[in-house]
Amino acid sequence: MAALAECARDLGGNLVRVFTGYENPAAPYGQQWKLVVEALRECARPTAPFGVTIGVQNHHDLGAACESQYDLIREIDEPNCRAMFDAWAPALHGADLVAAARKMAPITVHTTVANYQCVPAFNTTPPS
Repeated sequence: MAALAECARDLGGNLVRVFTGYENPAAPYGQQWKLVVEALRECARPTAPFGVTIGVQNHHDLGAACESQYDLIREIDEPNCRAMFDAWAPALHGADLVAAARKMAPITVHTTVANYQCVPAFNTTPPS
C-alpha cells in the first residue's frame, strides 16, 4: 500500500479506492467483519505519510449498506480512511438516498451519483 500511495502522490493524487469483501458462508459474519476492519487499517496506516486517503467503496457485501459502511469507517478509526459513497448500492437496497447521503457526508471523501434506474436482472446461465 505504501508503494501505491507513493505512486498516487507522485501522480498528483491523494486518494486510492479499495473495496471490502463478499460475505462468505465459510466463516461467521463477525470474523469476516473483523478481518476487513483490520485489513483496511493496515491499508490506511502506511499511506498516511504520503498524504493519501484510502477510500472504501460500498460495492461489496461487507459495508454495502449505508449503515454498515458508516459503522465500518467508524470502526476502522483511521483519519485517512474514508468512505467513497456510491448511491448505487443504497438505491438497489431501496434506501432513502437523501438520508443516506446526509448520514455519510461527514465521513465521505468522494461521492458517485447518477440517474439510477432499477431494472429487472436475469441470470442466463443454464442450469448444469
